[in-house]
Amino acid sequence: GETNESLIVEESGTYSLETVSNGCSMFSENIVMEILGFEDLNKLGVSVYPNPVENTLHIDVQKVKAESLKIYDVRGDMIYQSDEVVPNEINLSDVKKGIYIVNIITKNQIINFRVKKK
Repeated sequence: GETNESLIVEESGTYSLETVSNGCSMFSENIVMEILGFEDLNKLGVSVYPNPVENTLHIDVQKVKAESLKIYDVRGDMIYQSDEVVPNEINLSDVKKGIYIVNIITKNQIINFRVKKK
């Protein structure tokens, strides 16, 4: 039961959104979310390096038709967004040290993984 506008998924699973207005509920389509390790990412054709990252994070999506990329801090605040997900270099030099959640959004799924900023 989250009630925020955004949700950081900590566990793999199937999620849907319930909207309540004037006592009526509507549900979104189910979205499958998986928290992946780097071996899983490689199997999907996604390459992310270095991790931990100091300044520049490299993300290469080879086999995934990604629509957008988002990075969130552990509080759920979005710190980066891009509608172009090609071999991508993301400057994180001004970002505080910590753990961040990266979302690669495709038509059918959201690929989530963690990166550490040192």
